[in-house]
Amino acid sequence: MILSFSLISICSAIVSISPSLSWFVSPILGITFGGTFALLLTLPVELVERGKVGRAAGTIISIGYIGALIGPPLTGYLRDLTGGFGVGFLFMAFVGLFAMGLSYTLPDTQCSKTRS
Repeated sequence: MILSFSLISICSAIVSISPSLSWFVSPILGITFGGTFALLLTLPVELVERGKVGRAAGTIISIGYIGALIGPPLTGYLRDLTGGFGVGFLFMAFVGLFAMGLSYTLPDTQCSKTRS
């Protein structure tokens, strides 16, 4: 997860700074977002006791879809203010860095403990 969020941050910053590279960076962003979404859906199974998995999964999905609901209008508003999408991608890079920082707080799961 840390690698995924760092890739999202790096690629978003690259698109923000140099939009001409978006043709090369966009596939990486798409694959990373898809993979991160799948990882986040499996996270409650590893971290929460069996009776609370549904509630935890619903919370994670709700937070993700709230971001998907707010993100495009916010990016459009920022584009209207600044004349470009660079600020929106830069904001996404900072959100990725924040999520990467939160990833460090996750406890070890049973799978990672058996592999060590």
